[in-house]
Amino acid sequence: MKQVVYTDRAKQDPKDFAALQEVTNMLEEVTRQSGDVVTAEWDKTRDPHGGPAFVLRLSDWSGSANRIFGPSDLQPNNMLWSQLYALWGDLLQERSHRLLEEIRGSNGQEG
Repeated sequence: MKQVVYTDRAKQDPKDFAALQEVTNMLEEVTRQSGDVVTAEWDKTRDPHGGPAFVLRLSDWSGSANRIFGPSDLQPNNMLWSQLYALWGDLLQERSHRLLEEIRGSNGQEG
């Protein structure tokens, strides 16, 4: 990971912050092949019912992708791994689309 940012809201509760750090370690495993150009940012927000939720935003030169996690979603299990891989896939898809646009532009083609 190029950089990991935790907002002040995300760091307010030590238990939540520790869980976010553990999930970030998992994310680094997911992105290890090309995650060195990726920035991860954690923020705390509210879900539609007013409960706590956490937003993880991945970004690089091509764009960004984000996913919302409830506190119970932060437990290390197969579902969490799946969500992290899906988020990583979303960013890679953005990257792929951006590269394709650049290739088409350099060939003088229009999208």
